[in-house]
Amino acid sequence: MTMWRMVLAGAALLIATPAIAQEDAARSPLAGMLAARETALAQALNSGHVADAVDFYEDDALLLAPGEPPMQGEKAIANVLAGFAAGMRNLSVTPALIRPLGDDYALVLGIQSFEQPGENGTSDVIRMKYQSIWHRGDDGVWRLASDMMNAMPDQPAP
Repeated sequence: MTMWRMVLAGAALLIATPAIAQEDAARSPLAGMLAARETALAQALNSGHVADAVDFYEDDALLLAPGEPPMQGEKAIANVLAGFAAGMRNLSVTPALIRPLGDDYALVLGIQSFEQPGENGTSDVIRMKYQSIWHRGDDGVWRLASDMMNAMPDQPAP
């Protein structure tokens, strides 16, 4: 199965079965660890610790954020994450599918939500879908090789 077909199949599962990640985490140490890494990344952004968030990415990682051109590398990703951290609160991630792609890569599909300032002092809750490719480096640490976010069909892009 080609990588593209695997991604499409994963996206179909994301829509059809949102509880898979909890089952995966119970069955797979890898799934549990990657779900924890995703949560830790969200916590770093919630705390405004952009440098800590950037450490979750490989040096040459690719970030595909809504409304932004593709960003690659530590400096570019830091700039995008700094903008996100400044404009949002209460980021949470819910991995819906976690699957190994060989020994050193894994696919994570999920939903993230956060609050951003709305009109008249209110807060808007934004929900987005995301797809992450994690890579285990030579040091054994799993880092993001690619991270893509996209607005849900019923949501405006942030």
